[in-house]
Amino acid sequence: MWKQLWNTLAGQADRHRALGAFAADKGLVFTPGVGAHYTMVGEAPGPVLRIVCGEPSRGFVRGLELSARAELGMALPGSVVLMGQHLKQQLEQQSHTLYEQYTDNLQTTQEPLPEELRWLAMYRKLAWAGPPPSFWRRFVVLGDQPEQARQWLGAECLQPLLALPVSRDDEPLLLMQQGGNRYLRMQLPARGDAVREVQALELFWAASRYPAKTAPPR
Repeated sequence: MWKQLWNTLAGQADRHRALGAFAADKGLVFTPGVGAHYTMVGEAPGPVLRIVCGEPSRGFVRGLELSARAELGMALPGSVVLMGQHLKQQLEQQSHTLYEQYTDNLQTTQEPLPEELRWLAMYRKLAWAGPPPSFWRRFVVLGDQPEQARQWLGAECLQPLLALPVSRDDEPLLLMQQGGNRYLRMQLPARGDAVREVQALELFWAASRYPAKTAPPR
């Protein structure tokens, strides 16, 4: 038991060092929490960032949830949502199940649908020339602004997206632009995974900065 506890603590210490090094490199403040939880915050230079690793806030996330928000300080048109193909299929199945339940009971729900399910109905599927076929096999892009999606998910974001391990495509991943904010939400193992976390944070760092400079100020 003590050996297992020691290995767990040593693993968390190594993880915190890796995450702390990322935060220091980006000028963020890293604050470890209880167990595998932590926060990172930063205001300059660039967008106001808040990153939280903690308990899941979405039903499709198991273990830990890594969520991040960048407040760009400028208005951007429309919405863009990138998600893994596996998550899209999962949400479509959930939507179909809910529809069948309401239809069978001859009633409609009074509760608001989860935001992710509304996206499937609100936004159309987007695609454009440029990304390799491997990108479209792994991810789907939804939105109402094709040009904004094409600019945002250009070369700066493609590289870190495709660097995420292929073997973990079944783990939920969302990357979003809505109004003046950009968001990341993804699933992590219960004890975290420093390599995957740093990869995801590098992705969000790139996604929070490019190409915001092309947007008009508020």
